[in-house]
Amino acid sequence: MTRKKRSPPYWLAGGSERCELCTHAHVLEMQVRCVGCDRGVCDHCVVRVRETEEVFCFDCRPREGEED
Repeated sequence: MTRKKRSPPYWLAGGSERCELCTHAHVLEMQVRCVGCDRGVCDHCVVRVRETEEVFCFDCRPREGEED
């Protein structure tokens, strides 16, 4: 019995989008937008704030001890 070769799921296929911070290739559906600067980055280059459920890139992330 022969097996039909399947293409990998879209999130594993690489993608044509590039993260603006690390230049990692990812698919558009997996891109995350920073709340601070609206930069499109991959999921590896973000910081999620649990209390507010906001997503920031490494450049805009809130630092400990900083006040708004």
